[in-house]
Amino acid sequence: FTMVTRYQHREAGYSESGHDGFATYWAQEMTRDLQGFSPQVYTDTFHVNGWQGKPVTSHAFNVEVTVPGVTYPGQVVVIGCHYDGEASSTQSANDDASGCAIELGVAQAMGNYWRTHHVAPARTLRFVIFDAEEQGLYGSFHYLNNTVNGDVPNIVAMFNEEQNGIAYPLR
Repeated sequence: FTMVTRYQHREAGYSESGHDGFATYWAQEMTRDLQGFSPQVYTDTFHVNGWQGKPVTSHAFNVEVTVPGVTYPGQVVVIGCHYDGEASSTQSANDDASGCAIELGVAQAMGNYWRTHHVAPARTLRFVIFDAEEQGLYGSFHYLNNTVNGDVPNIVAMFNEEQNGIAYPLR
């Protein structure tokens, strides 16, 4: 609720309080949920062209929160979704703040489980929110081809938390 009501107007490539605030809030919540398991926040900027007739004012950026694995740290599980929206969208709470909220819930549940049972993740977990997906899947493309390029064989699973729990598109 907080993310979708407080941080609206999440267009990639435009310095908007909603866009940057959403990413900051998400990273803070992830870090809090995963406290005690050495979560590391990484922000990865990249250029986007923006929308036709509307030049960009800033870079787009993906945000990753990584929790190192203890048994198989070289094996990576990516849990991702996108957080940008279109300026004209009335559906950005669903597409895709819903996936971002589910990511927070997964991190909270995992952190609570690990703390309660005095265990840690076996594999390295990378929680990622991708930017500029509404403009053409640019954030996930950048992540695969620049951020983890060369490390792809170590990714053993990827879960996409896109628009969960709804019959999208809602009308």
